[in-house]
Amino acid sequence: MQRIAGPGAIDGLFVEEDTGTGQPPTQITAAWMNTVQEELCTVITEAGLTLDGGDNTQLLAAIAALITAGSTGGRVVPIGSVIAWSGAISAIPAHWVLCDV
Repeated sequence: MQRIAGPGAIDGLFVEEDTGTGQPPTQITAAWMNTVQEELCTVITEAGLTLDGGDNTQLLAAIAALITAGSTGGRVVPIGSVIAWSGAISAIPAHWVLCDV
């Protein structure tokens, strides 16, 4: 990803034209637009979806699919969470740590 670097940008941010000070508006460049496009397309295709110009929900579907794929059975447990375990100590899921204080 890159911040906008076109003419008129200030510190990587977009600015509006200010005729009082002579500040020109930020010009959007092809390089910046292509970067944004490819970053978004990569999220969609990495989730196993096919790009579809008629579907405006693909990014949301891709993010949901990637979250589900990275979790166990569609359930997400935040890293560092303290979770009560009622099973046998030998059955604690992989990557979980026993906290017996």
